[in-house]
Amino acid sequence: LFFIKRFPKLHIPVNPELPDQGTPAYYARLQEEGFICPESWKDDDLGNYPVVAQDLTDLEQYLVPVFFEFDQKSKHYQNRYMLYQWIFITGACMTTFFGAFTTYLYSWDDAGLLIQVAGISTALISAITAFFNVLAQQNAPQKRWTKTRRLAEELRMSYYRYLMHLKPFDTLNRLTILRDRVIAIKSREFENE
Repeated sequence: LFFIKRFPKLHIPVNPELPDQGTPAYYARLQEEGFICPESWKDDDLGNYPVVAQDLTDLEQYLVPVFFEFDQKSKHYQNRYMLYQWIFITGACMTTFFGAFTTYLYSWDDAGLLIQVAGISTALISAITAFFNVLAQQNAPQKRWTKTRRLAEELRMSYYRYLMHLKPFDTLNRLTILRDRVIAIKSREFENE
């Protein structure tokens, strides 16, 4: 069941396909990610809380788009990593099976062509598996997955710290600090690659 549930999707885009800001689909995506949106304030008037309303506007303008970008990249690289792992595991099993089958065929006296086909199949499957293993090492999807997930979670932490006016967002120039922090986090995406 785990392997079926974790089967990679054939295509997850790197760049996020976000609904337009202010639409119900956009607010549904915000809630899905655990962020606060005006839909959460149905029973209260958000106008009674101008500081919170302004904070949410600032966050939606500067932080949320970058969070969605890193979140989408993280999902893409996680899927790519899982795809390479599936190919590697399947290839290793098939190489083992065909290798054992080839060895078994050697015990037959009249299996000449079948031995050659099984041997070539074993070599071909192992070559394809090795190719995808090298591709996985070159693209480093696990490293990119963990990096983009960590950066997305740093942005999530900054989101809540900004709303709660915690350090470093407890000063009058907190919007400038938010912008600088988002830019700093975004610039770390390609460090050490």
